[in-house]
Amino acid sequence: MKAWLIVMKKELVNTFRDTKSLAFSILIPLLLFPIMFYFIGFAMNSSQSQVENQFTIAIQGNANSPLAQSVIASLKAKVVDGDIKENVSSGKALVGIVIPDDFDSIIAQGKTANLQIYYDDSSMNSMSAQAALSQAINDYSKNIVSDRLTAQGLDPSIISPITTQVLSAAKESNSGGMGKWLMGIMVPLLLVLYAATSPITSATDMAAGEKERGTLEPLLTTKASRMSLLWGKYFTIIIISVATVIASLVGIFISFRMNGSFLNMASNGSVGFSMPIGNILLIGLFSLATTMTFGAIELSLSIYARSYKEAQTYLTPASLIAMVPALATYMLDAKSLSTSLFFVPIVNISCIIKELVNGLVNMQHIGITLGFCVVYVLAAILWARHMFNDEKVLFRS
Repeated sequence: MKAWLIVMKKELVNTFRDTKSLAFSILIPLLLFPIMFYFIGFAMNSSQSQVENQFTIAIQGNANSPLAQSVIASLKAKVVDGDIKENVSSGKALVGIVIPDDFDSIIAQGKTANLQIYYDDSSMNSMSAQAALSQAINDYSKNIVSDRLTAQGLDPSIISPITTQVLSAAKESNSGGMGKWLMGIMVPLLLVLYAATSPITSATDMAAGEKERGTLEPLLTTKASRMSLLWGKYFTIIIISVATVIASLVGIFISFRMNGSFLNMASNGSVGFSMPIGNILLIGLFSLATTMTFGAIELSLSIYARSYKEAQTYLTPASLIAMVPALATYMLDAKSLSTSLFFVPIVNISCIIKELVNGLVNMQHIGITLGFCVVYVLAAILWARHMFNDEKVLFRS
């Protein structure tokens, strides 16, 4: 017991003595997400502001029709002269509309006029402008229908026999629905990815790095058993990895509270988003299990490697083992997850975290995932133990 604690202390001191490693492990995940989501929010605000305040439109045909004047007034648009397709494709105009020359007479005769709208499907601003223009035309069309019905002595409400009132079914009045949805997408993905990738640097240095520096052999000659050395290195990796995961989570929650952040915008600035403490603890438990599994696997691969460079070659693709399943569950709805998904390695971790973030506690899913986590951790540790006790692996050349 004392031996592996001494080894762990030694590895922690070596790790945190390097300020670059400390910054990479803690500060970067802590600051990355608030900065990233702030600039995403800034870009979205700028795009929305440009569409609302600098709406440019190209009009071809009957530019003096009441429709054209209504659209220009409602959207506060500036008309751009010239070829409509050229203006839209070059970005001089956000959107363009072709109005038939006989538009007014067609409408006066009670017939249907055909309009053409041009937009650039590679431009987010143009797509937003197209939606705004379509809505303005739709509103104008409703007014025409209302006038026609009134002229016939009919009540305009006859064409709207049903009205709807959309209400939230959430038990809490301020449930932070959009924020919860975004967290359900991002937290599982980020936690699984960080759990898989955060042990890489430490695992590479503590095994392959020791070999390359020539310090592994002297360490094996001490009174500490090989298992003590293994446990000391392994738990150091876990501590550093858990700190990285926590730092990334804190960064995400800061993003939700930070003015101007994309997440704050998406949740309408709601501070009502919360999770029961039990769900938070379960998320921490499954994240820890994932970290323990990948930490042991990556330490084993690092032990097998002859050099630091070779270890990086092995460990970088290993992170893809977590990335692919995590991305596969990225857009799944937490409330409609199939039980079969919880029998798939890594996918079950991502799915159970997604459920817990959304406030769902399914004991069957938790039990299945927890059982697999125990199997993962034990298998990974036993493999690491085998690799550390194999002379051919430790001293292979």
